[in-house]
Amino acid sequence: MWVGILIALIFCGAGVAVALNGLVWLFKRRNPAIGLSMMIPSVGLLYFFSSFAAPTLWIVIMGDPNVSGVSADARKLTQEELVEIFEGQIHDGRYYDDSDREWYHYEENYLVSGNIRGKGGPDIDPTMWSWSGQWSIEEGQSCTTYGGDFDCNDVYFNGEVYEHVEDGDVVSWFVLAEPKTVLEQGSERILADTLPLVIEGMAHEGAILGADDNGWFRMVFFGDNHAIYTQRGSDPENLKITEYGWDRFDLENHAICLSDTLGTNGQCFDVWKFGDSYNFVETGVEVTLKTNLVF
Repeated sequence: MWVGILIALIFCGAGVAVALNGLVWLFKRRNPAIGLSMMIPSVGLLYFFSSFAAPTLWIVIMGDPNVSGVSADARKLTQEELVEIFEGQIHDGRYYDDSDREWYHYEENYLVSGNIRGKGGPDIDPTMWSWSGQWSIEEGQSCTTYGGDFDCNDVYFNGEVYEHVEDGDVVSWFVLAEPKTVLEQGSERILADTLPLVIEGMAHEGAILGADDNGWFRMVFFGDNHAIYTQRGSDPENLKITEYGWDRFDLENHAICLSDTLGTNGQCFDVWKFGDSYNFVETGVEVTLKTNLVF
């Protein structure tokens, strides 16, 4: 990093020297051709430095004014505490994007399976983006993988909020959100011996709970090859989006795993029956899909 700063400063100094020399040729030696040929490139270099490099150098040297250091009153969480606030929990907070130098809202669901489902955006549209990833707790830090980027941070508890800390700066904060929907009292879990009977060769109609759009669906399970044919839409009468996915039984854990449909990527669900409806549960007692059997 410091080598890059030194190189940038050398180029900046060279630009200033060439610009001053160009002024000498332009006014003192009265040779506009040589003077302008020296000044124009140097002015362009200085403009680039002042517009792009200088702000970055200032942040590296002086620190980013948009973030603050961890408070002296904050307490670093232990390995056991991290597992408690991540496993099966929903985080609602804000994170700092150092490329835009802006704070954005986010909500992330840390599934027991180790997967992350997230959404976020600016204040005008807090659910503009969605993403997925993986999470783990390693050596007293929270670790995440988004795409191919793996990163670990300390987590502190500060008053009523939790803070992710990187190089001494708070780069995001969150509170624990309440589950969106919980199972009705009296729900009965479908166990391994009967789970295939309500999945294979069956069609389920229902809704993705918490979805902002295209949350209604009809999902047909083809038991012979574990293929899934799904139609989605904004309401039950307008299922215009078609998806093709796959299912896999995890009978040891009494679960059905879905891929490439309804935004899934290998996520596994417990299935609970309440009356005539089925609840696909991904996180603790949070219901993700609510369906009814069609055939």
